[in-house]
Amino acid sequence: MQCRMPPPINDDQLSEALDGVAEHAVLKHLAICPHCTERLRAARTLEQQLTGTLYRWDCPTPDLLAQYATSELSAEATARMTNHLNVCVRCQGELNDFYAMFAAKETTVMPTVRPFAQAARYARLMLGQATVLRGAGAGPIIAEAGDVTIFLDIQPRTDGLASLQGQLVATDQAHWEGALVELRQHGALVATIVIDALGSFTCAALPYGTTELRVTALKGTMIVLMNLNIAAFGS
Repeated sequence: MQCRMPPPINDDQLSEALDGVAEHAVLKHLAICPHCTERLRAARTLEQQLTGTLYRWDCPTPDLLAQYATSELSAEATARMTNHLNVCVRCQGELNDFYAMFAAKETTVMPTVRPFAQAARYARLMLGQATVLRGAGAGPIIAEAGDVTIFLDIQPRTDGLASLQGQLVATDQAHWEGALVELRQHGALVATIVIDALGSFTCAALPYGTTELRVTALKGTMIVLMNLNIAAFGS
């Protein structure tokens, strides 16, 4: 596989992307270049392996934190989680993020499109990524949920709407082929897209506003990116 927009990004730019501090030009390159996106995925996989060995090796997964936040864990598991949270500032911050997301959804009933879907994994925007996109220069954003990375590039249209191009990259890429992407605003479904074999998806016309992005694989795995506030371009 060759870089779609040579020259390919260099190792320093890859490191900046991993740290969430890459320039917009690098993020835009990653959003449309499968070759460099695969390099980033491989680097992130290695980093996660090292992290699991050297740092936070005993931290709970985001799924377990979400279950703790919704009181779905057993009494024994809840006690272990509470003990961990008492000494781990980073997990405390992640838990507070879950509480904020659940509070935002408290008054909204979201229908489940695929009833066999497993418990959702909540995607997190990478450090330094803004949830409010203003103007064509905002550049792509990156969100992560475990071994899945989602790249989003949103651009204005002349009719007051926006176009969205997405790329999903995962360790098990085949698992996400044919997955259903749902875009919801104020509890209403505004668009559905199917992910192709390369992990790409496109929404040609998206209204501005607070948007929830759901990705549901054919086998039921669901990823949710909440409170993506797409502000009017030029506002």
